Amino acid sequence: MSDFTQDIISDFLTYLEKERHYSKFTLIAYKHDLNLFDKFLEEHFNKPLSNFRNIDKKVIRDFLGYLFKIEYIRKTKKYNYSSKSVVRGLAAVKSFFKYLLKIEEIQDNPAIHLKTPKTPKSLPVFVNEDMAEKLMDAPANDSFIGLRDRAMLELFYST
Repeated sequence: MSDFTQDIISDFLTYLEKERHYSKFTLIAYKHDLNLFDKFLEEHFNKPLSNFRNIDKKVIRDFLGYLFKIEYIRKTKKYNYSSKSVVRGLAAVKSFFKYLLKIEEIQDNPAIHLKTPKTPKSLPVFVNEDMAEKLMDAPANDSFIGLRDRAMLELFYST
């Protein structure tokens, strides 16, 4: 990765941290995703991310397919790489191009009209009755704090 690419990614991540207040973990994930995007561009198109002015919608769509392929490979080998990771990877690239447009490094955002894939929604996990009873019996009933804690647990359990 060229110094220019590293600098612009660093500036982008600083912008996300200082102005958009992204969490440290999101910044780490976005950096990983952009490095993966750079690697993808080098391997499949023989052009680095620093050549961002020549990246079009098709290239980004191909990257999305690449991420889904990684997801499949890693799922079959029992790695922790989910469809949410794929969506986050696309979000990182879309956000990066939005930033490039904002700082006037590009004239058009090639990622603007790409739709984010839907992720499967999981059902909430409920507390079973035995566990709920154990939780309710945990606070001491002989102090104000214990009664307060029990009242909060009752409230949480009933909603």
